[in-house]
Amino acid sequence: FNENKIYLEIFKKIKFQFILAFILLNLINYFLKSFINIYIFECINITLSFSEAFNLSFKNTVGNLLGPLKAGSGYKLHYMFKNYDVSPTMYISTNTAYAVMSFIINFLILVLLIVFELNTINLSILHIFVMLISLFSIIALTINFLTKNIDKIRFNFLKNFTSGFISLFINKNLFFKLILLSLIFTTLNVSILYFVFLMYEFEITFVNTVLYSTLGSFTSLVKITPGNIGFYELIMISTSSFHGIQTGQILNSSIFIRTISYLTIILIFIYNFLKNLFNSREKQI
Repeated sequence: FNENKIYLEIFKKIKFQFILAFILLNLINYFLKSFINIYIFECINITLSFSEAFNLSFKNTVGNLLGPLKAGSGYKLHYMFKNYDVSPTMYISTNTAYAVMSFIINFLILVLLIVFELNTINLSILHIFVMLISLFSIIALTINFLTKNIDKIRFNFLKNFTSGFISLFINKNLFFKLILLSLIFTTLNVSILYFVFLMYEFEITFVNTVLYSTLGSFTSLVKITPGNIGFYELIMISTSSFHGIQTGQILNSSIFIRTISYLTIILIFIYNFLKNLFNSREKQI
């Protein structure tokens, strides 16, 4: 921060309407995460209302941003176990399956971008097609094998984990809904970051933004500090030669996006507080 004071002074120039616009985009992010939660748990025959899923997404985000490791996920696990009798094994396996799905989507975006836009790997369209077909075939065969042999697994822990993991892939309707939502979610996050760069008038292309955002999504696999503060920035600065975004620009965008996240949390908290206060007064009357 001390070495990049000149970049941080740009914060004074941010207009209020920009802050409101990014808070709105962040709220849309919450809506998408809520529907993702609904469809994930629908795969194991649990129906969440939208308000319930939104509340879970909100508290999960608060826990991950303010708590150590994945405190938000710990709260969500406790909630699902307490209210729907979802075993820790089933919860972990279904969420792991979605994490794998999300990882593959981001990885494919990264690979395709490197091949078609950056031309750093000498691969033809045929090579790419064969690689994609091979990848999806391996996944399909693995899921098919696990589905057919699940009853042969002796250990209940492994059986429950396998059952939860393949549940996201068995129901084709829910599976494609989750893929579509994941793509929209990824596109929204890239767009938010790109709009931040545009707001700061940084000369950063959309391709570099996609590289940066996709690479940054992999850091969420490891949670060390609350919200990965410091760790995320360290990784992104260390890989600046790959995505082409400089230290000052990384710090600026990161601080702004984190600030918007905290402001959104405060606004949702105030809304819930006033809503609960109003409902309690109605009951008293």
